[in-house]
Amino acid sequence: MLGCPPARRSPDRRERRIATSVRAWSTLLALTVLATGLAGSARAADPPAFGTGFAVRADGWILTSAQVVADARALAVTCPGREKIAAVLDHFVKRLDIALLRIEQQGLPYLTFSLSISVAEMVLVGDNVATVVYLKSTDGKIAATPAIATVTALAGPGNSPEFLQLAMPADRRDPGAAVVSARGDVVGILTTAAAIKEHVDPSAPPSPNVTWAVKGQVVLRLFVPPPPIDPTRSLEDATERTRRATCLIEVTR
Repeated sequence: MLGCPPARRSPDRRERRIATSVRAWSTLLALTVLATGLAGSARAADPPAFGTGFAVRADGWILTSAQVVADARALAVTCPGREKIAAVLDHFVKRLDIALLRIEQQGLPYLTFSLSISVAEMVLVGDNVATVVYLKSTDGKIAATPAIATVTALAGPGNSPEFLQLAMPADRRDPGAAVVSARGDVVGILTTAAAIKEHVDPSAPPSPNVTWAVKGQVVLRLFVPPPPIDPTRSLEDATERTRRATCLIEVTR
């Protein structure tokens, strides 16, 4: 009959297979996108990690351990009596486990380094030194915790000149914390054997009771140090000065 549309042809077997394949691929693609979105959400929900650092200049330079900030997507720093603030990574020296951060804050209490060439002019084997680390307490809160360590050697693994050897409580070892003499000078920065493993002889591994610190003189090339401040009169005074300059570092990976 004139004006009637042509009869609709039923799809053949080949067309049905193509349609089925298209639907299957569409379903697979949708599931893949959904799984990727869920995985991304899970990563975003991961809690931040925390570490220890300390101010080395009043205008916002923070020294810490490279392992504390490694692979960070975002960094934030909270210094005593200050608001939490975003930080920028300025230097990262993996071989020595050192990192330098910058924050936009002024007037920070800070620690200074002795300008002596030799660490033996600042501390001797057997001397006690102070440190302050951020640790999680039994109630789940993260707090600045002081500790006393004893210098046991003026060289690191394999007599490496960049490191000090310390004896200190195992639950007070937190990389990135300052090691301070009774005069208030930074003589080292806490690190771990794992972070400096290239300096360790595999045939003669150090005792797990040994604690390592990067010598303070090693890091002076990374920034312009301020003039030394008046020395403290005791290890207790040095500990209090260190507490005021020690900051909490929040790391999002």
